[in-house]
Amino acid sequence: MDTFVLRGVVSVPLVVSAALGAGSVPGWRLAIGWAATAVLVGAVFRGMFAASATDRILGQDSMVFSAVTIAAATATGLAFGGAATVWVPLLGVAAAALAPVGIWITALLAVPPVAAIVVQSWWLDREMWTVVIDLAIALLVFGWVHLRRYRREADELAAAQRQIIEGERARAAAAEDRQVLAAQLHDVLAHTLSGLIITVQGAALAARREGVSPELTEKLDTAAALARDGLAEARDAVRSLRGDDDSPLGSGGESLSDWTASTIERLHTATGLEITVTGSAADVDTPWVALAKSVVMEGLTNSLRHAAGAPVRIEFGATTLRVLSVGAPDEFSDRDHPSGAYGLAGLAERVALAGGTLTHGPCEEGFELTMRMTS
Repeated sequence: MDTFVLRGVVSVPLVVSAALGAGSVPGWRLAIGWAATAVLVGAVFRGMFAASATDRILGQDSMVFSAVTIAAATATGLAFGGAATVWVPLLGVAAAALAPVGIWITALLAVPPVAAIVVQSWWLDREMWTVVIDLAIALLVFGWVHLRRYRREADELAAAQRQIIEGERARAAAAEDRQVLAAQLHDVLAHTLSGLIITVQGAALAARREGVSPELTEKLDTAAALARDGLAEARDAVRSLRGDDDSPLGSGGESLSDWTASTIERLHTATGLEITVTGSAADVDTPWVALAKSVVMEGLTNSLRHAAGAPVRIEFGATTLRVLSVGAPDEFSDRDHPSGAYGLAGLAERVALAGGTLTHGPCEEGFELTMRMTS
C-alpha cells in the first residue's frame, strides 16, 4: 500500500501539471506531450523507483527501461514547455541516476533531461539566475538519488555477504558437530562391538572344548563374523561423518554382489533366514552402492525382528532396490525387539540427500522396503 501511494503521489501531480501546461500548446506538441506523459506514468507505476538495486541490475530490460523513462520525461517537459511542467524532467534525471551503469554513463544519460530543464527555464524567464537555480536543483537531485542508490547497493551487498558468512559458520558448526558425533559413535560402537566379538569368539572356543554340536559352533563363528562386519561398517560410517570416506563401495571396497552373497550366507547360517535374490546387484550404479548395502541390511534386520520366519526376497534393478518380507503382514511373528524408530527415518534422509526416495509398508506380497534411485 505504501508503494502504491508513493507512485500515486508522483503520478497525480504529473498528470495535473501536463493538463495545466497544455493550454496554449500547438496540437502536434500536445500529442507528443500527452503520449510522453502516458509513458512516464506507466513507468512510475511499473515501479522503477520502488525496485531494489538487485532487480535493476539483474533485469534484462532495466537499461532500456531507464532510457525510455529518461526520454519520456525529457519529451514531456519540452513538449508542454510551461511553468507547470518545468519539474518533470527531474524524473528523467532521477531515472538516469538509477540506471544500472557506472557514474560517468549515468551522468551522460542525465544530460538530455538537464538540458530540457535549462531550455524550459530560459524559455520562461530568460534570466540566467533562474537557469542556474534550476540547473543546481537538477544536479542536487542527481547526486541525492545516485547516493541513495549507492548506499542501497552497498547495504544489499553487505546483507548478501552476511548471509554467506552465516552460511559458512553454520556449515563449519555442522562439520564440528559431525566430528564430535563421529568420535562418540566410534567410542560406543567400537567398544561395544569389539567386546561382543571377543565374547562370541570366547563362547565358540568354549563350545569346541566342551564338544558341543558342530551346528552351534558354526552359528557362533557366524555371529562373530557378523559382529566383525558390523564393526567395519560402523567405522565406514564414522569416516563418512568425518568427511574422509573415499571409498564409494564402503565395507572395505567390497562389491555389492560379493557383499550381498556373503551377508546372505552368514545370516542364513546364523538364523536360518531364507533369502532369495532376483536381478543383478551389478546393475546398481556405483554412487548408490553404499546406500544399497544399508537398505538391504535394514530390510533384513527388520524382517528378522518383525517378520520372524518369513522368507525374504531382494530385488535388484537399475533404478530400484526392493527388500520384500513375503507373506501376510498381519500374520508375521514379531519377536518384540525394541526399535528406536530412527533406522528407517535416518536411512530415508540419506537416500533423499542422494536424490532418491525410500518407501516402506505393507503390499500385496508382504511388507516391502523400496529405494528408488536416480540415474
